[in-house]
Amino acid sequence: MGGEKPSNQASGGTETGGPREKDELFQNAEYGYDSLSKFSAWVPTDDGKEIRFILQRDGLSWRLVKVVLPIGE
Repeated sequence: MGGEKPSNQASGGTETGGPREKDELFQNAEYGYDSLSKFSAWVPTDDGKEIRFILQRDGLSWRLVKVVLPIGE
């Protein structure tokens, strides 16, 4: 509020680089169609597990309908 740039540490960024870029987050992702109206993207986590994002066709666009998180062992 005082005109200063906010710290990036609370949002997961670094002091010099800021938050990770969008392209970097999905660099190792795998994509594929489950059907004509459903699409999945698997994004690896830092600990070797995967997060799955499921998108479904909504008219002419896509809508995120489910996120599958890895369950800890």
